[in-house]
Amino acid sequence: MFYNVCKILRRKLDVDDIKEFLSYYSTSLSRKIENCTDISSIIRHFKDECSLTDIALLHSVVEKMEITEAKEHIETYRTELKEFYKSISVSLCLEKRFGSVSHLQCETVTFIFDWKPEEHVLQDIKDILSKVSGKLLKIQFIEPHKSICVTCSFPFSDVGFTVLRMIENIHILMGQGLKELTIGNLTLWRRKDVREEELKEKVQGLLQSTEVISYIILEEAEYKLRDAISSKEKEVVALQQLLQEEPLYEELTVLRSQFNEIQKENEESSNKLSKMKNEYLRSLSSNTDSAASKVRRGMSFEIDDCKCHLKAMTRPDYQPLVDD
Repeated sequence: MFYNVCKILRRKLDVDDIKEFLSYYSTSLSRKIENCTDISSIIRHFKDECSLTDIALLHSVVEKMEITEAKEHIETYRTELKEFYKSISVSLCLEKRFGSVSHLQCETVTFIFDWKPEEHVLQDIKDILSKVSGKLLKIQFIEPHKSICVTCSFPFSDVGFTVLRMIENIHILMGQGLKELTIGNLTLWRRKDVREEELKEKVQGLLQSTEVISYIILEEAEYKLRDAISSKEKEVVALQQLLQEEPLYEELTVLRSQFNEIQKENEESSNKLSKMKNEYLRSLSSNTDSAASKVRRGMSFEIDDCKCHLKAMTRPDYQPLVDD
């Protein structure tokens, strides 16, 4: 179809006429074809704006330029395309790219519907987009997002108009199970789900309980850790004391050794002194002419005399002597 229609357009279109028409259709496309000088290059540009499921631009060109030969090909393809939309399940379109040209995020609208993909067909999405935007939005991507997430594109020059259309028709989207609507980075609307709120509250409650339990566990762990640290500190103090006492013990050992040596020297000196004393006494006994010998003999006489008196005093007939 694309080949046949484009072949006819190359013969029938005028460069200036198609440029003027496309300038009204799309500002961005008008900039792209501004420097084009032949029909073929212009056709390549607006063909890129089409896809296998979206031939709106090609149909508009054929209709407005009144290219009768191409209308038959377009109508046949559109009929087959409608049947395709009605028969193809959304589940078969997930993660499939519909557009051939990538767009900036600011040129996209994202719808999240509370749908089950297998319960809907592609025509359901097309009908909703047609009601809320006419031919403005084009499907770019469909992906699973707990339900269905549909990403569409639009010309950036129409961003203000797109926002207004979405706000005006938000009630239609809400009636079709819309959960969230985003244009670019701006979330225009999000449904508050009571079940989600209840679940969120339960999760918060569980988190709070978990935090309390975690706090208790941490407190217990901290208490045990403190006991372990205290025990280790005591062991460190004991080791430090032992290390401090080791030099004292070594010093005491040295002093004890010195004391034993002095004691040994004293014993030797005492023995020498006793020996000298005995030798001196023996020398006195052998020398009768010395004064010490004479004193000893006198003391011996006195002792003998005392012994005689004591012996006499023990006799029965003892009478003490009386001086006149």
